[in-house]
Amino acid sequence: MALIALCGAVSAPAAAQVSVGTGFSYQGFLRLEGDLVNGATDLRFRLFDSDVGGSQVSASVDIHDHPVANGVFTAYLDFGASPWNGHARWLDIQVRPGDAVGAYHQLTPRQLITAAPLALYALNAASLWEQVGSGIANANNGFVGINRSNPIDATEYFGVQIPATGSNFGGMYVRATSSDARPYYGYSTNTRTALTYLNGANGDWRVRVGTSDRLTISDAGNVGIGTTNPQSILHVQGNGGALGLWGSGAAPGVVPMLHFRNGLTFNDWVLRHEESSFHIATETSGNEKLTITDFGRVGIGTNAPNAKLHVINATAETVIHAATTGLGPAGVFNIASTSNANAALSATTIGPGPAIIGDTGADGSNDYIPGVAGITTGNNGIGVFGYTTGVGGAAVGVLGRTDGQGWAGFFEGNVGVAGTMAANTKQFVIDHPAKPAEAYLVHGCVESDDYRNLYDGVVTLDGEGRAVVDLPPWFEVLNADFRYQLTAVGAAMPGLHVANEIKQARFTIAGGAPGARVSWQVTGRRIDPAATAARFDVVRPKTPAERGRYLNPELYDRPESERLLRSGPPRREPTAGR
Repeated sequence: MALIALCGAVSAPAAAQVSVGTGFSYQGFLRLEGDLVNGATDLRFRLFDSDVGGSQVSASVDIHDHPVANGVFTAYLDFGASPWNGHARWLDIQVRPGDAVGAYHQLTPRQLITAAPLALYALNAASLWEQVGSGIANANNGFVGINRSNPIDATEYFGVQIPATGSNFGGMYVRATSSDARPYYGYSTNTRTALTYLNGANGDWRVRVGTSDRLTISDAGNVGIGTTNPQSILHVQGNGGALGLWGSGAAPGVVPMLHFRNGLTFNDWVLRHEESSFHIATETSGNEKLTITDFGRVGIGTNAPNAKLHVINATAETVIHAATTGLGPAGVFNIASTSNANAALSATTIGPGPAIIGDTGADGSNDYIPGVAGITTGNNGIGVFGYTTGVGGAAVGVLGRTDGQGWAGFFEGNVGVAGTMAANTKQFVIDHPAKPAEAYLVHGCVESDDYRNLYDGVVTLDGEGRAVVDLPPWFEVLNADFRYQLTAVGAAMPGLHVANEIKQARFTIAGGAPGARVSWQVTGRRIDPAATAARFDVVRPKTPAERGRYLNPELYDRPESERLLRSGPPRREPTAGR
């Protein structure tokens, strides 16, 4: 028996929606000693990895009593998937008569299995697909597409195009057969892994980085970042030193914000970060309630704080209320740098209420219980600083007031005033020199309708009854419009007079008794720049806002509501022991 002719192996045609499988059809032509073979014939097919010798790569396929007509036979062969790994294969054929039970007759040569058209579609000449265990792998370094052949860009290696139209869905599912399974789609580099998966047990969708779940969307719609059990629509939980929430604008000028809405009629709340400041507001723009700048300044009621804490109040409410039930201070504002000239606390109000209230609210035997204390340790520091830009009579930088016998303001030490000091009355009060432990000595001040300086002294007349009185060299720079008074000491001197008025800081007395003593007094009106710049009208009309109000309404039997300086802390009603 001799094998005369062979047709190429061809994969079996696939029916619509049916898997192709691993079998294929093989057709051959047999002659026996020149005659065509007819009748039943036993066929044995084997696969080898070489045309001569080599190794058999699969189990044999034996077909018994296979019909052969006029030398032609067609056999369906299925060696399974394992032999087809992209390497060349040769078909070895043995035959014997169908009614024989002896050995098979070996046909030569072995036939090279060539790729059929369907096989070329699945496994091309470049051997891009190969079997690895029970799976297949693609060694292609380029793009792999399903229903399309071109990548969207050079970075795409796998793509799917769906034939969906309109707004219809289309895509891909990773499906598990168990209801509690966790199907996932993963990502991996040489050192890191990440994946997204569905927790079939509870319906959560999660993002896992490495071995930790970082993002969770629950079956109820809650989103958890840093937690796998979100308790609200957005639940952010920082881990260790990690930030809880981070917002960033997509481009320069884009303001990142976090918007809160309660679903009722109340104002929305917005957290907003601009170029150099962070804001908490009740609307998307404006109406800031709290501002923190990149310089660490905090503004309440202002979006441009110019101090570490800058509070502005436009209502009658108290700006700052600090209270403590313990033994420590309710608040401490301290400047520790000797070169820092800024205020440690700045409080401003444009309403009728006070910016700061200092009130101890306590009685006792302590010498001092300050409501507000300003302390500085710097050589040029300022413990308390008051400042006003107002021009009205009620504009006050610092206001002190008392309801009783206490002091509205009390200074221990030197006091300097660079400007005009106005008062109803002026006194000096000292411990009485004769009985300092029992009484004070009180004197009033001499008043005038202008700024005046008074100088006096006692001079002894010469043998001609004359004397020259020398004054300081700056006397005429400081004073003008001089007034003189001479008083004879010991006896009357009817001719006593000023012979020469002040010139070059001296004047001359004459007409007295030789060797007698004279008491003199000179008064001058100040003409220095400070006094000239602060000239005043002796009678000054009250402004329209001041009319009907009084510095001391109680002296004119007027109510307290007509007091001129009404700003500052509200008056306290007298209580027992105060």
